[in-house]
Amino acid sequence: MLVFLVVIAGKFCTAQELAYDAIYNYIIKEYTLSKEGSVDYHYSSSMKLLTHQAFHRYFGESFIVYNPQFQKLKVNKSRTIMADGKKVDSPLNAFNEVLPRFASGSAAYNHLREMVVSHTGLEVGATIEFDYNLVSQPTGMPYLMGEEILSFPVPVESYKVIVRVPEGTILNYKMLNLRLSPEISFAKGMMIYTWNFGKVAANPHEIYMPEDSYYSPYLSFSTSLSLQQSLELFSNQPAFTDTKLPHTAVARIDQIKASDASDSKKIIQIRNLVINELSYLKIPSSIIAFKFRTPAEVWESLSGTEIEKTILLASMLRQAGYQADIVAAVPTNVLDTKWFNPLVIDAYYVRTEIPGSASVYLSAINEHPYNLLPDLYGNTLLLLDPAAESVKKWEIYPENSTLKVKGNFEVKSASVEGNGELELTGRYHPFYRILENDKEITNILTGFCSRENISSFKSKQSNLNRLQTEISIKADQTLTQLAKGFYEMELPFARTGVTSWNVASMPSSRISPFAIPYFLIEDYDYTLQIPDSLELLTPVRNLEIRRDFGAVRIQLSKNGNMVKIRRTIEFVENEVNSMKYGELREIFIEWMDPQYRKLVFKKK
Repeated sequence: MLVFLVVIAGKFCTAQELAYDAIYNYIIKEYTLSKEGSVDYHYSSSMKLLTHQAFHRYFGESFIVYNPQFQKLKVNKSRTIMADGKKVDSPLNAFNEVLPRFASGSAAYNHLREMVVSHTGLEVGATIEFDYNLVSQPTGMPYLMGEEILSFPVPVESYKVIVRVPEGTILNYKMLNLRLSPEISFAKGMMIYTWNFGKVAANPHEIYMPEDSYYSPYLSFSTSLSLQQSLELFSNQPAFTDTKLPHTAVARIDQIKASDASDSKKIIQIRNLVINELSYLKIPSSIIAFKFRTPAEVWESLSGTEIEKTILLASMLRQAGYQADIVAAVPTNVLDTKWFNPLVIDAYYVRTEIPGSASVYLSAINEHPYNLLPDLYGNTLLLLDPAAESVKKWEIYPENSTLKVKGNFEVKSASVEGNGELELTGRYHPFYRILENDKEITNILTGFCSRENISSFKSKQSNLNRLQTEISIKADQTLTQLAKGFYEMELPFARTGVTSWNVASMPSSRISPFAIPYFLIEDYDYTLQIPDSLELLTPVRNLEIRRDFGAVRIQLSKNGNMVKIRRTIEFVENEVNSMKYGELREIFIEWMDPQYRKLVFKKK
């Protein structure tokens, strides 16, 4: 069973900052499974406040979300020890129960509660002591489960996790990114597992951090049965078995089916219906004991959690005559094939088949414009099907995202004309948007190839995996005057490419690895003919930096009035360690150098 605890985040400190707003003296978390199946979660902490911001903005309140239907909360201590040693207990009016924000607007989940505890007597140098128990009854989740991620905004002097289970009960556990085994002892018929982590450094909170399970010390544990039995238990509930839809939902599907749209477009129309016409409730599955409503209940309520909307989407696609499977995405490094912890599920998707094409994965909460496969790398997908006779799982391997642009253009006194060819795959290919409106092709590039300057386009190939298209450009007023007689012109680049990562200015050093968002190749190959009236001032360049994780190539050459520009960047690894960060930073600096993203001309 799980307790869902949220303590408001503290200041995000950069690697260079030496001071923090606060420091935890200790954090202790204890999970005790009784023989009857109830779980007592005991949280205890002590925090010293070091700045005014610590209590004015970050740590002045604590929040505990729970479900009164199967959980009981008891706050044992909420006390402040002031700088002079005076002890101040939180008064009765410091404890206020509210509806969690993520449950607002949902009648089905308005029984959920959030205890807001306001700490009093706060000042610089004061210490907050906080202690509570949350007991989950056996009628809640079927077994003990927990997930501990050692990622905190401020340092922790001492961090400890203790799990107690009755003798004879098997506790499955997995530790990542830290070599630490539990101390195992016995007392009063209980097996006691203690992980004493000691000091925990504050999370550096740098940009493009790896996922917690790949970087921070990470502990997952549960008393679950085998993976197969656990998945059967997970999916053997009415939400998965009672898939009958209300007549209003069937009518909407029939309306889509009756159109003359392609199968691909019909599938996306059904997906968009679920995304846009039903509110998304960001309610963690654990707080509702992994018990979900049926598709009919979700449809009638006009709202649902991620898994509920996913189940509804699958039901609607089946009603429309398409195959649809519900899958859970779990980071491959976290998954253990011998047991299961539902807390490690990252997301849910529907796998469906576009007739005549490959399998596609659809989100029921995000209107992604591209094939999701590049985003799923690093995950193992688990089939959630109560009728499955064995575990169905498959690992997602890397998928390259490519953008290749080749163009021949003529620069006139203030305009540009010419033709180009685009080839797109993966995240660069907005397949689903193009299905709805093929003019989305004109939104792919910026610069003088932006939408308003594309006079025509013609697709040579357009499917889920690849787009190849030809474009014609007629751009007026593309040269911007810098000063009298001097002009600049921006070269076309992808709106969704590396430029959108905001890496033009990066710190000189880094603590954590840099997580590359996806494997990619961006390749721009332009030939420009410039008039006799203009002289190109941008100097020639022939640069290539190649590393084991990626490369950048920038070339500019001139031959009379012909200018050739080649810009290529690629990444073949999804993570760059901090020792190689300087090399990565060099690649970004060269790629984002404005001198070779724009051409500068002088009027002769």
